[in-house]
Amino acid sequence: MKILVGILWGLSLCLIACNDAAEVEEPTTPVSVDSISTGPAAQLIALNKQIDLSPKSYQLFEERSEVYYSLDSLPQAVADINKAIELFPKGADLYYLRGFYAFVQDDTIQAMDDYQKAAQLGTENPENYYQMGQLFFFQNNDEMALRLYQQAEELSPAEPIYIFAQGFLYEKRNDKQAALREYLRSLEADSSFAKTRLQLHDLYLDGYNNELAAIEQIRELLLYHPTHPLGRFYMGNYHMRRLLAMTDRSLSEPYKEEANEAVMHFSIALNKTPNFLQAHYNRGFVYFLAQNIDKALADFQEAIKIDPQHQASLLMLGDIFYNFQDLATAKSYYEQAIAADPNNPDIEQKLAELEEIL
Repeated sequence: MKILVGILWGLSLCLIACNDAAEVEEPTTPVSVDSISTGPAAQLIALNKQIDLSPKSYQLFEERSEVYYSLDSLPQAVADINKAIELFPKGADLYYLRGFYAFVQDDTIQAMDDYQKAAQLGTENPENYYQMGQLFFFQNNDEMALRLYQQAEELSPAEPIYIFAQGFLYEKRNDKQAALREYLRSLEADSSFAKTRLQLHDLYLDGYNNELAAIEQIRELLLYHPTHPLGRFYMGNYHMRRLLAMTDRSLSEPYKEEANEAVMHFSIALNKTPNFLQAHYNRGFVYFLAQNIDKALADFQEAIKIDPQHQASLLMLGDIFYNFQDLATAKSYYEQAIAADPNNPDIEQKLAELEEIL
């Protein structure tokens, strides 16, 4: 009975997908200094010499600013872009770049001021409008965000992220049909765009309860990106769901095949992202279902190395050691689980019963 409670508890969490597809990625600004044979450090030396010769060239300060950013020297990057603006106050894209630096520092007020200044000066950089849209999106000003995403798309129709952002906004508003329309338009712009494939998977699975359409998106994604961690994770989840739906739990050949498929996909995800906590837990859970207890233990223990308060892993470890009759170790894991969630009556009951036995 103890182990069944643990399985049911774990099952409530093991199908969680790490939905970073739903989060809009932080943009990257490419360095404009074109060099293949030299790296940023060499570019910086060259730019220093050029600036000594031409100290009034705002373009050189702009370029050096971008090189500093690529070297993770943000204060120097900001100082140089400020100097560039001082030298050329009407440079629209200079304000965009300063706004970008503010954005990555979570200074949304400065970012918005600079993006708006760039727009007033007539920038045709679609990223300026996209990033403004992001700021309005975070402020729940959906109408303004949508308008700016559309403006970014007008400037760069082939860029799928601007169409994707419109779909994500519609999905946030629970307009599934509009979201689906925009996601499909995004794929017309770029059929390999991973964010859209992942979000379509979630929309089909959770919004339309259509698992076949959902997993087809992941199969398409893996054609373009064979080792994509989230793609492999979702595919592993698919096989794990099929495994759990089987009524024959006697380790039949179909059962083993589904378990092996799930393990393979989770393993590929973990090869790319070793600290993918949920992939460790899900793979451990599949190992547990397949009665490969040693490997299950290894994955659950790896999960709690990543997050010592990962309650599902702590509970599974407690249940496994309980069934091994290692009651002291089981009690230790249950105590760690209750520390992670002090108001969980199921864990309290486990501990109470175990203390009676001890």
